[in-house]
Amino acid sequence: MKAPILAYHKVDTRSPTRFWVSADFFDMQMATLRELGYESVSLYDLWRSSHCDGILPAKPVCITFDDGYENFATRAFPVLGKHGFTATVFIPTDFMGDDQRRWNDWDRSPEERSFPAAHLVWREVIELHRSGIEIGAHTRTHRDLESLSKTSPADAEDEITACKREIEARLSAEIGFLSYPYRTSGPTVENLARKAGFLGAATMNGGFFDTQHDDWYRIDRIPVLSRGPGISPQEERDAFMALLGELPRNTQP
Repeated sequence: MKAPILAYHKVDTRSPTRFWVSADFFDMQMATLRELGYESVSLYDLWRSSHCDGILPAKPVCITFDDGYENFATRAFPVLGKHGFTATVFIPTDFMGDDQRRWNDWDRSPEERSFPAAHLVWREVIELHRSGIEIGAHTRTHRDLESLSKTSPADAEDEITACKREIEARLSAEIGFLSYPYRTSGPTVENLARKAGFLGAATMNGGFFDTQHDDWYRIDRIPVLSRGPGISPQEERDAFMALLGELPRNTQP
């Protein structure tokens, strides 16, 4: 089965860059999914469907978030609950504070660095996990694993394995999935993910993922980005439906 796996970063009242989706548009997107008959599943649900004869709904969708921002808990999570959906959140563990909130200082884009975002703290991560949110790994410090594996393979391995160990220790539960920072991967990095015990690892190239035939260490996802100012709600809805394959993508405004 081919399933859309959506990839978000930030949901908030504003959308100053393309990686910030406004809370109103996010609500509209979730309402659209529900109207179209989609049911949300975790990555583990998808994995079980191809490895353990798990049963999926007729129209599954996997909703994922990279980076573990505070606004997932404050903005996205309530909207997901409103529409009866769940999600997967990939976290870079060194940025999850215990008491003090930490900020993303690793953005490459000068534009993104102009709008820093706060991360979740561990208490919130644990609460989200207990509420049914699937937690995944996004390395320790959000390094480019493909580049790092060429210059320092041991550091690349540590970014992956140490992240997994800390999440599992904090949650007292195993985790199954990694998201590659900057969506970069390659055979060496994919083998490190396998060696660390992940069931799969995600990139983000805009395609649907075939649970039966595609590589589980190259799980493709569809980035959901802000389309900027001046976009009408109908145009935004049509663009989102095109991402899902419900409308031809060339109809996007």
